[in-house]
Amino acid sequence: MLDLQAAETDAFTETDLSIFTTLASQLGIALENAYQYQQAQEALEEVTALQRAMTREGWQAYFAAQEKQVYG
Repeated sequence: MLDLQAAETDAFTETDLSIFTTLASQLGIALENAYQYQQAQEALEEVTALQRAMTREGWQAYFAAQEKQVYG
C-alpha cells in the first residue's frame, strides 16, 4: 500500500495517479521478489548441507567397505 497525501484538494493529476499506481505495483513486485529470493537462498543452504552430509556418509561407507576388504 502506498499512501500519498497533499495539503490541497485535487493536488494529483490523472497522470500522477497513474505513475503512483505503477510505482506501487513495482514496489510490491520488488518486495515479493526479495522474499522469494530469500526463500530460495534458504532452500539452497538446506540442500547444500544435505548434499554434504550425504557425500560424507557415502565416503565413510566406501572407506569402511574398502577397509573390510583389506583387513577381512
